[in-house]
Order: sequence, then C-alpha cells, then structure tokens
Amino acid sequence: MKRALTGIASATLALGMMVPATFAATSSSSVQWKTLNITAGSSYSANPEGFSGYDHGSTTLTTFAPIYYVKAALQALGYTVTWDGTSLMVNTPAGVTPDFSGISVGTGNTNIYVNGTLVKKVYSQVKGDPASGGKIQTTYVPIYYIDALLKAAGESAQWDGSGWALTAPTTATTGASFSSLIASGNQTGSGSQTSPAVSSNGGAVTLTTTLSDNGVPAANTAVNVTVSGSSTPVIQANGTYVTATPNSAGTSWTFTANTDSTGKLAVSVVGTGAYTVSFADASNTTVTATGYINFLGTGGLLTPYAANSASAYSADISTVSSTSAGVVPVTYTLPLNSSGQVQVGQEVTFKLNQTLKDNGNSVPTNAFFSTASGQEIGTTYTAYSNSEGQITLYVNDFTADTTEVDAYIGSDTTPDAVTYISYSNPDAPTGSYALNNIGVFAFSSSVANATTSSPNAVAGLPESGTAYFAPVDAGDNAYGTKDGSITYTINATNGAYIQPMLDLSSGGWTAANLPASLQKDSSMTLQFELNSAGNAYNVYANGVELTDANGNAYSVGSPVFGVQLSTANATGNSSTVTVAAGKVNASATFNFNGTSPVNVTSFTPVIGSLSGAGSTQTVSFVVDDANGNPVANAPVTVVIPQNTSLKGEWITAVNGNQLTEPLGTNGSSVYTPIPLDQTDANVAYNVGIPNVANWNSSSSTDTTLTVYTDANGKVSLTFQNGDVWYASAASGATNTEDTNYVPSGTNLYAFTPSSAAKEGQLYIQTSSTAPTFTAPTGSSTTPTAIQVGEINN
Repeated sequence: MKRALTGIASATLALGMMVPATFAATSSSSVQWKTLNITAGSSYSANPEGFSGYDHGSTTLTTFAPIYYVKAALQALGYTVTWDGTSLMVNTPAGVTPDFSGISVGTGNTNIYVNGTLVKKVYSQVKGDPASGGKIQTTYVPIYYIDALLKAAGESAQWDGSGWALTAPTTATTGASFSSLIASGNQTGSGSQTSPAVSSNGGAVTLTTTLSDNGVPAANTAVNVTVSGSSTPVIQANGTYVTATPNSAGTSWTFTANTDSTGKLAVSVVGTGAYTVSFADASNTTVTATGYINFLGTGGLLTPYAANSASAYSADISTVSSTSAGVVPVTYTLPLNSSGQVQVGQEVTFKLNQTLKDNGNSVPTNAFFSTASGQEIGTTYTAYSNSEGQITLYVNDFTADTTEVDAYIGSDTTPDAVTYISYSNPDAPTGSYALNNIGVFAFSSSVANATTSSPNAVAGLPESGTAYFAPVDAGDNAYGTKDGSITYTINATNGAYIQPMLDLSSGGWTAANLPASLQKDSSMTLQFELNSAGNAYNVYANGVELTDANGNAYSVGSPVFGVQLSTANATGNSSTVTVAAGKVNASATFNFNGTSPVNVTSFTPVIGSLSGAGSTQTVSFVVDDANGNPVANAPVTVVIPQNTSLKGEWITAVNGNQLTEPLGTNGSSVYTPIPLDQTDANVAYNVGIPNVANWNSSSSTDTTLTVYTDANGKVSLTFQNGDVWYASAASGATNTEDTNYVPSGTNLYAFTPSSAAKEGQLYIQTSSTAPTFTAPTGSSTTPTAIQVGEINN
C-alpha cells in the first residue's frame, strides 16, 4: 500500500515549482554562509556550515546543506546510503514503502536513487568547506528537494530555516505472513519456482512453512492448501494423511489443515510429474506462499507444468506501462543420467512453438524468451544446466494467447519436455465490449463498417497496396475508446518489412514515422494505449512511443490501422501479413510483381456496342511488359472520363466481379458501380475490392480506376448503358436505380500511350483523336496515343 505524504502536500511535490518561502533566504546576496543544526532521532546531531544560494535557473534563494551530513543523518535512522560523487543512492528500512508518484524526476547534475529507482535529479553545488578554510571541496544539495523526497520515503522531517530534525520512519505493520518454504526429502532444488524441489527416487517431498502474526507464530491456525499437478498425489499435513477435494478437471486438490503449536505446517507430497503447492491463511487469503515439487521419471520436467494447452499455466500479459508483468520463470529439471547422477553442464535448447496446435487448429502465438525484467531475447534460447541439474529461463508476452515451451537436450530433434502458458489481459473489456473479430480490408473505404462478420483474411493485394485492420467488439461495433487499449502482434512472411499506417484526424491515412531501429522489422508489436483522458490512443511499436517528424506523439481516435510492405529485400512471390490480438487474428496476402506493365494489347472486341437502355458490353485487354510477355497479378491504371455526355453509363463489373461493397445497414451489400458521369448520381462511396478494383470518387474531369490482371495478364471491364443500380448516399446507402442512359452517337475510345510516363495505362475517352489527359496520378502532357478499341452507342 502506498503511504500518504505528510508535511508538504503531495500537490506541491512536482518539484520544479518556486521554492516556498520557508526554505528561501531573504538576503539579496548570491551566497550567505550559516550554521545548520541537523539531528536524526536521539543518536545523531551535527552543526555543519551551509549556505543560502540561488537554485539552478531560479531567482529565489534556497538553503544548501553538505551532502556528507545528509548521508550520515539518514544512516543513523536505518537507511542504507552511498554517494559516488554524482549519485546519492538510498535504500529504505524494511517496512517503509516510498510513494514518489507526485514527484517528477526533472533535471540536474546529481541523481537521487531510492531502492534502485531514479526519483529525482537536482543541481548540486561544489564549494570549499569553511571549516577547512575553504581548502576542502564539498558537495552541497538544496534541502528543499531532499526534505520533500524524505517525506515521500517515509521520513518525518521538520525544517525551520536553520534546523533540520529527522525522526525514524514509521514502518508498516507486518501483519500475517508465511516464512520461506523449507524443502526436505528432495535430492536437488530448493522448492522455489526457479529451483523446484526434486525427488529422483520416488520418495515424498515435504514443504514446511511457519505462519506468523506480527512476528508471533500463529499456533493451531487454519491454512488452506491447494496441490496442483498432472496426476493424483498422496498428501500428508503435519504427518497425517489427508483426503483432498479435486477440481472438476482433476488437476488440483484442496484441503484445510491447522498449524502445530509452533505455527508450523508441513505438507508432504508423493506423485508423478510436477506439482505446485499453495498455502493461504484461511482468515486472510491474501497471505500466501507457493512451492514447487518435481518427481523425476525417465524424462525431465518443465515447471510450471501443463500437459496440454487446455490446462496451461495462467499468466497476465505485459503492457507498455509494465513490460515485465507477463514474465514467467520456467525451470527445466533434466532427467538423471545413465549412472543415476544429476546432469551438470548439459546443453539444452529451448524453443517457443510459434504455431500452436489447439483443438486441431493452428493458432499463432506471440510469446518470446526474455530477461527477468522483460527485455526480448528471441524465441530460441540455449543454456547449460547448473549444479542442481536445472535451467531457468523467462517467457514474456504482450498478447492474450497460449504458447508452447519445448526443451531439447543436446542435439535431440523432438522435445524432451513440453509445457504450456496461457496469457490473458486482466484489463480486457468484457461483455459486449470484448474483442470478437479483426476485420481486414484491402482499401480504407470499408474499415468504418467493420462488423463481427467482416472477413478476417484477404488475398491478392498488389505489392504497393495497403491492408487495413479493424477490431470489432462482441456488440458488433468497430473498436473505440470505450473498448479500452489493445495490443497487436504483426508478422510478415518472406522477409518483407512492416510499415504501419495510422488514421490521423488531420491528414487522413499516414505512414507512421518509425525510428531507424524499427524500419526493417518483419515482426512487430503495435500497441494502442488510451491517453490519460481516455478519449484517444497513443501508439507504441515494440514498446517505443511513435511520434511524427516533429517529435509530437501520434493521437488517433480508434485502434484501426493499415499495413504496407517494404519488399526490397523480400524473398518469394508473396508475403502474408498476420495480425493477432487476444484469441483472434486476421491476415492479408500481398503478391510481388517481377515485371512492370508497359503496353495494353489485345483489346477485345476491338469495336463493341451499347445499343440501347440497359445494354451491356464486356471488353477485355492484356497488359504486356517490355518484352511482350503478359504481366500477371499486377495493378493497372485505367483513366476513365467524367463527362456529362455520358450520363447513365457505368462500369458495373471488373474481371467478372460485380462491384458491390458492404456499405448498407449493418454491413449489408449494396451496388457500387463506377459512373462515367459522377454528377449524374452524385455518388459518395469509394470502391475497394481486393485483387479486383480500387476507385475513389472525385469531381475531376478524369478519374483513375485501378484494376488487377489475372494469372494470364488479362483484365475485363463491363459497361452498362442505363438502368443501373447503385448505392445512394441520400437514401442511406441503399440500392437506387439510375434510369438515365447514353443515346446513340456518343462513343467511347480506348487508347494506350507509348510515353514512358504513362506506360501500361489504358485511357478511355470520348474523342477518337489523340486526347489531352488530365489525370490525378499523371502529368498533363499529351502522350503519343495508339487507339486499341472503341465502344459505340
């Protein structure tokens, strides 16, 4: 529990504001020496020379005291204090819990650490000690800051301008507690999680603890005991066999036993495999102790042990604010060697199975091996057994999923031991706000309409395309601030690098500015953390907060994001991007293009016909590279006219796919054809169909349609003249019929340019002569155009 601050109110502890008058001198002199009276309880008193001087950057005088006497006073009260010339390191007495939540670290040339944590920087001054005639240089620190820090560290400090009285800190009441567990009957190990007590001869292992209340042994006091393991154990408590109650899964057994007259409780276990023994004070279940026991057979054991993913060991995930919350120590106890001896110095390789088979399904997992403090060190780790024949390593995870830990002795190719860890997010929203799906879209126009039925996989995206991912809660709504923070893990195959895209309130979709260390990553953790106001998200990649080029942190309204790929160093013909959060995931597959479109050829039919209202005409063409070979699965630009003389004429299908989008009520499909006269219907939708078509509505004279060639380098477009159904923005994106049509005599002509700036594009115009093109994606130059076909009305 955090201690309440005394003396100076916690609101004043944002140390960096003006120093209060109590600490300030009134003289205008820059330095005034004076004698200070420092006392620490009844055991320490000193009268060193201090001075009043200006704090760094301040126009107010404050009192400076020699750090030597500050250190001595604290040591007299039970604090451990060291000073190395630049840092003052303080450890508080047992039972004292500091609270520095109201104190900012600030700046300064001197560091102050409390219990290993940097809590404040101050500007100290070095001056000659008057007691030595100014010959001995001494460091002086501003008492105001030290006084406030000590109050936050449990000290009762009183300062009156020249006297500083310190009294011993008030320690927290110890209350009930279990002593450290003592193992007996074991051949190796101590009984801790990182050193399980091991029985290698089949004999019982006993864990003994003493329950105390404020330091006094609690005799004849009830203790709840839970033994968890892979098979039914035989259990004794203080030498008496007990009948324990199993849970429904048969993986844990509980009973209640009393401590003896000295407060001791000894629990003995005989069994097979690994067991966890948990003690809890029956009258205060928050007072607990846990021990670990292994019974070795012919194979080794991983602790904590789980036989399968259904019985996996439970752990919380790590977060941006607590990167070690999910760290789980995993200890491997090797089997005895052929001589019955502990294996010391044996090489063992540990691996995290990144594709867990759960109930027959392949489920991606995102855990990693880490240091004890949570820093990632990979998904494969090799170490050597200690004198107990054991190895401890650490597993961490930022995502709610289940991971499999495998141990391989020496050069073995099948695991010698396996266990499972299931991670969950204790702060995850529940009920209708719980994460239920991640919808993935090839184009941004559909992201806002994500529902629980949105597709979680798309394929055939072009190399230069973008996949957009939108989380959906169980209430069938796209995620927002009410759903809380969310963490994604992103993986791209074949060595492609990940480039996240963010939907900014101003500027639209923007490539996130990544630090150099993250610009060549094929795997990434992307976290959207709610800000302090709970109304927007800050974004972190691999724990690093992302900022724009000016150093300003990104702030987005929802945790929807996009992914582009950098494929310069990628291998293969494609890359699949997988995004996982909790138990759900989504994927998008990008195709790589080895050649570039240069010419449009084989326009068929060369002359087509739209003879009257409601008539259709499908034309096809092939896109070749510079060598005349068809370019498969590639994006191609088609420039289409926006001309009022084409009122009623639309492109209704591409490559045989009817143009529809889930833009209607509750994500229902509506028709989204592309008008050749946008003012005719005043459409307000865009078109985005993976590997088919991408078009943004515009009032430009010409607009561009991106289409995709098939495996033979071919594209087909279906035109319809009148009686076309489309999504009407005025009627809530429902289907509305356009009854206009283009009369005879208004014809379309298809051209392919030969200029390098526009190679591989197709232009459809209402003039049969070489037209002047004004296209959003091209220049306004007039290319040398070759007519390849036409459609006559």
